[in-house]
Amino acid sequence: MKPTIFNIKAKHACIGCLSVLALSTLHPVVGWSASGTTTTVNDSGSANTPKASPKVKKNKKSKKITVKSIAPAPPAETPSKPVILNLNSRQNSELRKVLLVGDWDRAAEFPAFIEFVRSYTGNNLETIDSDARVSLWPELLAHLDRVNIADANYVYIKQGVAGDELKSIFTRLDHARGEYDYSEVNRILQVFRNKHKVIGPDLARIDFLQGQIYELRKNSSEAERYYKNAITTDDKEPLYIYTYAKLLHLAGKYPDAELQYRRLLDIRESQLGKEHLDVASCLNDLGKVLSDQAKYAEAEPLLRRSLTIYQTQFGINDPRVAFGLNNLAGLLNTQGKYLEAEPLYRRLLEIRENSLGKDNLAVAPSLKNLAGLLDAEGKFAESEPLYRRALAIDERIYGKEHAEVATDLNNLASSLKMQGKSAEADPLYRRSLDIRQKAMSKDLNIQK
Repeated sequence: MKPTIFNIKAKHACIGCLSVLALSTLHPVVGWSASGTTTTVNDSGSANTPKASPKVKKNKKSKKITVKSIAPAPPAETPSKPVILNLNSRQNSELRKVLLVGDWDRAAEFPAFIEFVRSYTGNNLETIDSDARVSLWPELLAHLDRVNIADANYVYIKQGVAGDELKSIFTRLDHARGEYDYSEVNRILQVFRNKHKVIGPDLARIDFLQGQIYELRKNSSEAERYYKNAITTDDKEPLYIYTYAKLLHLAGKYPDAELQYRRLLDIRESQLGKEHLDVASCLNDLGKVLSDQAKYAEAEPLLRRSLTIYQTQFGINDPRVAFGLNNLAGLLNTQGKYLEAEPLYRRLLEIRENSLGKDNLAVAPSLKNLAGLLDAEGKFAESEPLYRRALAIDERIYGKEHAEVATDLNNLASSLKMQGKSAEADPLYRRSLDIRQKAMSKDLNIQK
């Protein structure tokens, strides 16, 4: 079983589940990565399950929606310097509250929700059926995190020493971004590029901003091209390097991402010293990509060093150390070092319960990771109640027919089976199988 390892990148401000994103006047927000992970063994420490593909009535521009689960971010650090609110921070904060409620009819009364869904799915609200609506909630939340990070970094770009010609289009860019109209943002940038002879830092800024838009529109190949152009023009800007590395990492281009993360770490250590929080973030990112390449011996000391920096800065039980705990525990678990991983997973669970509440969606992955590790140790009586709690959370959030619930049912059934409780386990196995078969049937109908 392979646990979820989340990727983080912290700056003077970061995204929290219910917080307003703020931006230091001197530094970019290169982000808590909340990009999400597919709901498979990597999220829950359990067996893979087929995904239920949501049925969406598409217009000509629509794309198939891939449902993902959220990698929740820790609470925001209070910046020590004056801050500028994120471009759409108030609107996005209200939008997050709407998304967390999970009521489609109520959400449809909020104009920003209508535009946000249209920009993400390419569909109008009325064309999205009930099954797709249930599955979309966690993905929309994850996308909102990406929008927050992108907007904050856009504000950072605006604060830089941009040329007057580039400054002249910021008002129009603000308006388009405020309406989540990324096609219009890209058009404005492209017209500007064609009209003016852009060179030097402003060219890097334009490339980066266009890369952002292509990434938000889920065109990774074009985003990669523009991000690469940005660092070719300005190879010392940490924001450009990190964003390019993150995109490569998410695309599975691990050796290329590793190279960029190493460059970023060298720059940050030389600029800030080896104990700075930004350095801890770089260590975490590099450790994660090494782990993804099964370079565990190289990854472990980096993740340990990262966690030590965070714990020194914030204390061992602060919510901001949660991701470092999760990543190191996951790596140790993957290597079979269960006795070292277990106390880390237990502390992580306690932190998340205390900071978010015991029934929060973000607690479920921690329950499943710890339960999966206990299974590996043969402690099935201890894993059972954890699986039951995770199942209850996922049923409440996703509904009883979701693929993640099928995984939870299978996990719980396996734990019961290993305890000799076959009479309890068998109905759960059958229910899990039934959910998967229905999902496969929907996939076939969509393909037809």
